[in-house]
Amino acid sequence: GPRRTALAVDDWVFLRPQRAEGLLAAFGELRLLRHGRFVGSWTPQGSA
Repeated sequence: GPRRTALAVDDWVFLRPQRAEGLLAAFGELRLLRHGRFVGSWTPQGSA
């Protein structure tokens, strides 16, 4: 799970969707959380 990952600054995370990537645009802005706290946001291409 996420608590077992050793992610650090500048690490890469790759999305392997089971459905079309275009589905992400339906969400608009994605909010990024770390330890339950808001750390940023990301807008998928195509939804801006």
